[in-house]
Amino acid sequence: MKRIILTFCTLLMIVGCGSGYVDKGNVDRSKLPLIYKVSRDKYERYKVSFDHVERVYKSKSGVDLVKFIPDDENPKFANMRDAFSSINYVDGKYHNRVFFKESASEFTDIANDKGGYYYGNVQSGYGNIFVNIHDRASSYNRVKKIMLHEVGHAVGFGHPPSGSFSVMNSNWLPFLPTLTRFDRRNLHKKYPFSMNSVAEKDLESIGATNEMEQFENMKAVVAERFGLSQQRTEEVSRILFSLEKIKTKRAISKNDWDMATKKVFGFDYDSGKKALEKHIQGSSESLDKLVDHAAELNDVTPEHIKEILSEYLL
Repeated sequence: MKRIILTFCTLLMIVGCGSGYVDKGNVDRSKLPLIYKVSRDKYERYKVSFDHVERVYKSKSGVDLVKFIPDDENPKFANMRDAFSSINYVDGKYHNRVFFKESASEFTDIANDKGGYYYGNVQSGYGNIFVNIHDRASSYNRVKKIMLHEVGHAVGFGHPPSGSFSVMNSNWLPFLPTLTRFDRRNLHKKYPFSMNSVAEKDLESIGATNEMEQFENMKAVVAERFGLSQQRTEEVSRILFSLEKIKTKRAISKNDWDMATKKVFGFDYDSGKKALEKHIQGSSESLDKLVDHAAELNDVTPEHIKEILSEYLL
């Protein structure tokens, strides 16, 4: 519940604006897509996250910039530099790795307060990505956001100025579900490639297919994690997916929040805000009533409702 309150209150205050990236150069096109091996158990567990990152990291003409492949090995090292020994060179491309720090004895040079690292050389396409899940939440959504940020480093972007509305801005990273317009504009400028062979109708078809795949992925996650009926999974997924799309284009308005919270939880934005304020002041009765009402509406437990609130809306 503490996480719900902090996220909700932060969303009430933040606004975004954009400026330039710190450019670290381009990956040699012959090295694209960047290939990352992932231990099979982590690949299967976070496949939705990896699929999303693959979909959004493309050149302006639709060329893949990154590819994740499952691997039966799961090597561990004491530090990130030693992990370079795991990289293979196959058919003119480096096969790098995504590592997961799972205990204090692994990758000891990764600070506990850091979610992830990219460690390598951008121009050569040589480097590994590290995700810290030791003593930290490891939901698919968190892993997706870390991968969006670290792949950004791998293709040549540094941390932008603090006000930038970007997945490369650590201040915004916890709240952004995908690349923003600012990110895509800079990505396409860095990696345009030729558009001559790509017809406009083909691009529209690709976009429609990607959107359908994204929705189906979201629906699968909602069905697995939140215990909703098949019909309610479809309804809630459409509402949440609509919010995710809005977030990539503009700030979410009060009307957007009202519509979403009423349809998913049965209460409006202001009621939720006031209940949270009372909870912060030490009275949880109003918030508990709203959560119980939402659980009854969706025919799930209050814990499921809190997870939906924390993961997607608040």
